[in-house]
Amino acid sequence: MIEEAAARQLSFRIERVIGPDHRDRLTRKLAIDPTTPTGRMRFARATRCDTAVEIVTKGLETTFVVVWAQAKLHLAMRLVRARDGEELWRAAHVASRSEGTIPLSPVSFPIGAFSAGRFHGDEDVFPSMADDVARRIVASLPDTRGAFRTSRMR
Repeated sequence: MIEEAAARQLSFRIERVIGPDHRDRLTRKLAIDPTTPTGRMRFARATRCDTAVEIVTKGLETTFVVVWAQAKLHLAMRLVRARDGEELWRAAHVASRSEGTIPLSPVSFPIGAFSAGRFHGDEDVFPSMADDVARRIVASLPDTRGAFRTSRMR
């Protein structure tokens, strides 16, 4: 889900993005291990793509305390050149969402518990956070779409 969100957001800044499904099909078809430097270079040659995005996450951290719930998603991305591993760009962001309340009265306790429980059980929180954090990270990447077409025209 994180890779899909990253690919979707990167496609707004980079002209050609090979998403996770296409990458997986190609690596199986070509019998390439993209986790090794040699595999990355072979993949880059086979796809005529000299850069790769590496994504690092600590995963989704959740906290649930009856009347309050929180979710945090830590994500970092870096763009590296496949042939030599040189880092071209790096960014990181943490998305955080919470729901609930501090029980200051007998009425606020059940309201906070209901709100926190609904948030904790919401299956749309993680996909939404993945999109948010990917969008915020990729916002720092310069828009390269069309940059190469313009330079070729000269």
